[in-house]
Amino acid sequence: MNKLQRLGTILSVPRNQVIFVLLALVAGTILAITSDILIVPSMILNPLIDPLKVIVISMIAILMAVNLTAILNSRSSHAAVPAIGMGTAAGTLTTACTVCPPIVFAWFGAGATSSLFTELSIYIGAASIIFLTIGLYYSLNDNCEVGKNGKND
Repeated sequence: MNKLQRLGTILSVPRNQVIFVLLALVAGTILAITSDILIVPSMILNPLIDPLKVIVISMIAILMAVNLTAILNSRSSHAAVPAIGMGTAAGTLTTACTVCPPIVFAWFGAGATSSLFTELSIYIGAASIIFLTIGLYYSLNDNCEVGKNGKND
């Protein structure tokens, strides 16, 4: 079974569909608010937002939801997937850099350095998408294959 078939199998289960939709809504809302796509008091779209930023944030939210759904599915099926969350964790941590660098750097007393990351936010977002895709690729490994010796590999 290839990776896309495995992803289709995971997302065909009604329980996993509900988990995916809920995670996508939560992640999308949080990322939209923290990246100024949504204006908080009135919850309307920011008319000055860069469309590329909206696309990148949307892809990150969807990939985070798919990754977490695959991880929860593997945990519920008791599959032993080594390094299942490394790409997901890396993608999520780089996502934090694109949406809230002023807060993080202000905590460390280096608020002025956040302007550098604000300029690079699209590139950091692209790195986040790459890490999340890598995490999804490795979390979709089918570890139930039987090797030549008759044992699970």
